[in-house]
Amino acid sequence: MINPDKMTVHCIIHRESLAAARLSPTLDELMKKVIKVVNLITAHRKTETLFKEFCKDMNENYMRLLLHTHVRWLSKGNCLERFIALHDTLLDFGRDREDFQFMKSIEAKAMISYLADIFGKLNALNKELQGEQKTLMDCKTKMFGFISKLGFLKAHVLRNNLSHFPHLSKCVPSQNVLQIISENLSNLHDDLSDRFFDLKQINFPSWVAQPFLFTWENNDCLAKMESD
Repeated sequence: MINPDKMTVHCIIHRESLAAARLSPTLDELMKKVIKVVNLITAHRKTETLFKEFCKDMNENYMRLLLHTHVRWLSKGNCLERFIALHDTLLDFGRDREDFQFMKSIEAKAMISYLADIFGKLNALNKELQGEQKTLMDCKTKMFGFISKLGFLKAHVLRNNLSHFPHLSKCVPSQNVLQIISENLSNLHDDLSDRFFDLKQINFPSWVAQPFLFTWENNDCLAKMESD
């Protein structure tokens, strides 16, 4: 049956993932180096076993790295979280290998720490947007709450207040690193704002409690107004 009140809204989680994937050249290059190190260890059974034994000898809480997979939206954050947790052990393990040399840089560690923090926040947002009972109104509230928070986080970074970044706060980032981080936060804010401009224009009546049901079709979310 044709429903004249039906609206088509492109998948919110997919748009969030696209915005998160856009990094500055410096951060993107660093991310590629991290993934290369992870692949060097996890792609070879012998190397992974040696690394596991090395972690045991170092009394680490984790014994393995996590792979990043493009089709799994949460994997980048999980990969970075584990990588930074094992950063010093990884550096000792590959100290004489060329592909590990970038990890000696204090600036590189600070930027990897930031990436782990920001993708952790994006993962948390991603999970908040999921669930059978989530409405379009819920998603709009969560998304624009996060966009507003990015401006707040940038202001704190510019004041060298890193309390909202648990991994980064353990580092001593240079002004150059803080500038790169603030630009990334600004770009993420602007990208998300642009991608969700259509969602911002939707005004929900104040009496609406649970106005939308979701069905998924080719990465689009079809939202249908319920009638009593």
